[in-house]
Amino acid sequence: MSTTPATLLVFAEQDTSDTLAVELTLDGYQVRRASDASALRARCAPGDVQLIVLSATADHQAVSLDVLHALRAGELAPQVD
Repeated sequence: MSTTPATLLVFAEQDTSDTLAVELTLDGYQVRRASDASALRARCAPGDVQLIVLSATADHQAVSLDVLHALRAGELAPQVD
């Protein structure tokens, strides 16, 4: 069993991601934050992040859904041979 903490990426508006990052860090996770698709791409190498937490706030919901669709389509990760 690995003792390395899981790496999570919080995709949310700045205030929300700051709050979540503090709580998740206190729980022992390594946390990265992004508020747009380009930042998400820059902070996620293949196999580097175990879980992405998407914001559910009304102001950020459409952006989060767009990112979810892009993730499903493989648009945010490099192609693996």
